[in-house]
Amino acid sequence: MGPNQSSTVGQINLSFSLIAPFALDSAMEVEFTASISDQFDQAGIFVRVSNERWVNAGVEFADGRPQIGAVVTDGLSDWSLAPAPDWAGQRILMRVSRSADALTIRATTTISN
Repeated sequence: MGPNQSSTVGQINLSFSLIAPFALDSAMEVEFTASISDQFDQAGIFVRVSNERWVNAGVEFADGRPQIGAVVTDGLSDWSLAPAPDWAGQRILMRVSRSADALTIRATTTISN
Protein backbone atom coordinates (compact mmCIF):
# COMPACT_ATOMS: atom_id res chain seq x y z
CA MET A 1 0.00 0.00 0.00
CA GLY A 2 1.32 3.44 -0.93
CA PRO A 3 1.32 6.48 1.34
CA ASN A 4 -1.81 7.96 -0.29
CA GLN A 5 -3.94 4.83 -0.08
CA SER A 6 -6.31 3.99 2.75
CA SER A 7 -7.05 0.67 4.41
CA THR A 8 -8.90 -0.39 7.54
CA VAL A 9 -8.10 -3.24 9.94
CA GLY A 10 -10.96 -3.77 12.37
CA GLN A 11 -11.78 -0.19 13.35
CA ILE A 12 -8.26 1.18 12.75
CA ASN A 13 -7.84 3.43 9.72
CA LEU A 14 -4.34 3.04 8.29
CA SER A 15 -4.43 6.19 6.11
CA PHE A 16 -1.45 7.76 7.85
CA SER A 17 0.67 4.63 8.12
CA LEU A 18 3.98 3.50 6.71
CA ILE A 19 3.42 -0.12 5.71
CA ALA A 20 6.60 -2.21 5.60
CA PRO A 21 7.71 -5.80 6.23
CA PHE A 22 8.88 -6.52 9.80
CA ALA A 23 11.64 -9.15 9.72
CA LEU A 24 12.28 -11.62 12.52
CA ASP A 25 15.00 -10.52 14.99
CA SER A 26 14.69 -6.88 14.01
CA ALA A 27 13.30 -3.68 15.49
CA MET A 28 11.38 -0.62 14.36
CA GLU A 29 11.35 2.86 15.91
CA VAL A 30 9.12 5.90 15.56
CA GLU A 31 9.59 9.32 17.08
CA PHE A 32 6.80 11.89 17.33
CA THR A 33 5.56 14.84 19.35
CA ALA A 34 2.60 14.00 21.57
CA SER A 35 0.54 17.02 20.49
CA ILE A 36 -2.74 15.32 21.21
CA SER A 37 -5.78 16.95 22.77
CA ASP A 38 -8.97 15.29 21.49
CA GLN A 39 -10.47 12.02 22.74
CA PHE A 40 -8.69 9.07 21.08
CA ASP A 41 -6.04 11.18 19.25
CA GLN A 42 -3.03 8.89 19.08
CA ALA A 43 0.38 8.18 17.58
CA GLY A 44 2.55 5.10 17.79
CA ILE A 45 3.32 1.74 16.22
CA PHE A 46 0.97 -0.75 14.56
CA VAL A 47 2.11 -4.34 13.87
CA ARG A 48 -0.26 -6.46 11.77
CA VAL A 49 -0.08 -10.21 11.25
CA SER A 50 -3.62 -10.47 9.84
CA ASN A 51 -7.03 -8.82 10.24
CA GLU A 52 -7.52 -10.92 13.39
CA ARG A 53 -3.98 -10.63 14.87
CA TRP A 54 -2.37 -7.23 15.46
CA VAL A 55 -0.91 -4.86 18.06
CA ASN A 56 -1.40 -1.10 18.20
CA ALA A 57 0.74 0.68 20.82
CA GLY A 58 1.45 4.33 21.50
CA VAL A 59 0.36 7.48 23.24
CA GLU A 60 -3.36 8.17 23.16
CA PHE A 61 -5.50 10.99 24.53
CA ALA A 62 -8.20 9.30 26.61
CA ASP A 63 -10.21 10.40 29.63
CA GLY A 64 -8.85 13.94 29.38
CA ARG A 65 -5.10 13.22 29.42
CA PRO A 66 -2.29 11.47 27.55
CA GLN A 67 -2.07 7.74 28.21
CA ILE A 68 0.45 5.10 27.20
CA GLY A 69 -1.61 2.34 25.69
CA ALA A 70 -1.80 -0.81 23.67
CA VAL A 71 -4.47 -2.83 21.93
CA VAL A 72 -3.53 -6.48 21.47
CA THR A 73 -5.81 -8.48 19.19
CA ASP A 74 -5.84 -12.22 18.64
CA GLY A 75 -9.41 -12.73 17.51
CA LEU A 76 -10.60 -10.58 20.44
CA SER A 77 -9.00 -7.31 21.55
CA ASP A 78 -7.63 -6.19 24.90
CA TRP A 79 -7.05 -2.44 25.49
CA SER A 80 -4.65 -1.36 28.23
CA LEU A 81 -3.83 2.20 29.33
CA ALA A 82 -1.53 3.87 31.87
CA PRO A 83 -1.70 7.63 32.59
CA ALA A 84 1.21 9.70 31.25
CA PRO A 85 0.13 13.32 31.87
CA ASP A 86 3.73 14.60 31.78
CA TRP A 87 4.08 13.34 28.19
CA ALA A 88 1.74 16.01 26.76
CA GLY A 89 3.64 17.95 24.09
CA GLN A 90 6.83 15.90 24.60
CA ARG A 91 8.90 14.11 21.95
CA ILE A 92 8.28 10.37 22.30
CA LEU A 93 10.50 7.54 21.04
CA MET A 94 8.80 4.15 20.63
CA ARG A 95 10.58 0.93 19.71
CA VAL A 96 9.11 -2.47 18.93
CA SER A 97 11.42 -5.49 18.72
CA ARG A 98 10.44 -8.82 17.13
CA SER A 99 12.04 -12.02 18.38
CA ALA A 100 10.66 -15.53 17.79
CA ASP A 101 6.91 -15.25 18.45
CA ALA A 102 7.13 -12.21 20.77
CA LEU A 103 7.03 -8.43 20.47
CA THR A 104 8.69 -6.14 23.03
CA ILE A 105 7.46 -2.55 23.00
CA ARG A 106 9.24 0.31 24.78
CA ALA A 107 8.51 4.04 24.96
CA THR A 108 10.32 7.01 26.47
CA THR A 109 10.33 10.76 26.22
CA THR A 110 13.36 12.18 24.43
CA ILE A 111 15.41 15.08 25.75
CA SER A 112 16.39 17.98 23.50
CA ASN A 113 19.77 19.68 23.96
